[in-house]
Amino acid sequence: MCELLGSLETDTPANLNGRDNLKTMALVDACYLSAKEHRAVEIAEITGE
Repeated sequence: MCELLGSLETDTPANLNGRDNLKTMALVDACYLSAKEHRAVEIAEITGE
C-alpha cells in the first residue's frame, strides 16, 4: 500500500500492478480453500482461467 501511495504521489509506475495483486489474492484464496477442504487447490480454480 505504501508503494502504491508513493507511486501516486510521484506519478511513477508501481512495481506491482493490479493484475499481480489479483494473482496474489487468488493464491491466498486457494490456500484457505485448500486448508478448509483438505485438498490441493489450483489457482485456476479460483480465477476461472
